[in-house]
Amino acid sequence: MASLEPKETGGELVPLRPGDGGHGPVHPRAEMVQVLAEQGFGRNEIARRTGIPEVSVSRIAESLGITFDRSQTEQALKARLADLKESQMGLAMGAIEDMIKARYRIATAATDRDFAFATKAFNDLSQVYQRLVPQWTPEDVNEEATSLIDRIVAGLTVVAEELEERDRLYDLGKLEGLDPEYVKRRQKEERQKHDEP
Repeated sequence: MASLEPKETGGELVPLRPGDGGHGPVHPRAEMVQVLAEQGFGRNEIARRTGIPEVSVSRIAESLGITFDRSQTEQALKARLADLKESQMGLAMGAIEDMIKARYRIATAATDRDFAFATKAFNDLSQVYQRLVPQWTPEDVNEEATSLIDRIVAGLTVVAEELEERDRLYDLGKLEGLDPEYVKRRQKEERQKHDEP
């Protein structure tokens, strides 16, 4: 019978493996490792964020049955970066709204002092906005371009398949359901071929 006592792993108290027949109490540090691993963080990043040595992170992960798959980590990282960019854009849009208010205060300033404060606020907000707007890296541009090219190629492939199917149906004499303009064009092409010397 398996022991129900938690295993001692590099000084960390961790739950038993699921196959060991029981579950021990979860040590808070082991729980941190598990939560961060589920979010897609890699071993080194977990160690950096928690202050737990990498060796201990590895032992805890092994005892929990966690493996660090680089492809999952990369996907999770891309998702987190996209979330961060989205949050940044939300903050940047808020800065724009504040800049509009500051411009109004500049335009309606009753004193030189009010004008100076509103101008300073506007300048500060414009700098905040510039810092918040995510900058496109060459990798982002390449990824976007590759995605666009893939979508174009996929679209062209669909169009080519549809044209081949039209040609096949026309060649079989199954004209019903085909676009009348297409049929007229094909008939005109055939007449021209026959008329050539």
